[in-house]
Parts: sequence; C-alpha cells; structure tokens
Amino acid sequence: MDEVTQTIPMTHDDGSCIKSNDYKPKRSEYLREYSISIRFLSVGCNIEVGCKSIAFSTIGDGMEALNQYVADPYETRKLWEPIFSSEQ
Repeated sequence: MDEVTQTIPMTHDDGSCIKSNDYKPKRSEYLREYSISIRFLSVGCNIEVGCKSIAFSTIGDGMEALNQYVADPYETRKLWEPIFSSEQ
C-alpha cells in the first residue's frame, strides 16, 4: 500500500511561502527550547543554557551575555555554537 504524504507550506505574515533555509523561529520559541540556570560563585558566575555551561569571571560579564541571549537567541547561538563545537 502506497502512503501519501502531504506537505503544508509555512507562510510569512504576507502569505508568501517560507523556504526551509530562511525560516527563523520566533524569539519566544528559542527561549522555551532550553532551560537557563545561573549559579553565582564567590567570584563570577556559571550560566547553563540547556546542556552547555559557561563560566564568567564577573557577574557583569555573565549578565551581559545572558541579556544578549534573551534579546536575540538566534543570533547569539550562531556566535556560540562554533565555539562549543570546536572544543574537544
């Protein structure tokens, strides 16, 4: 028996089709994708986003990075992912 699959194209607000390479999830979708936790240390802090953890030498540096992530998680991930993938 042949199975028939129908693909429903996603559209922009203006009705034009979204190509898979130009789809950008909403900010809220990105923020819901991973849990965020902050651990304040004697000096600095440790911020976890999903399974990735980054240590910051000052709380100010950590909060600045976190605010950048919250403001635009899509662009911030594009900056951090190459760093994570290059580490062994």
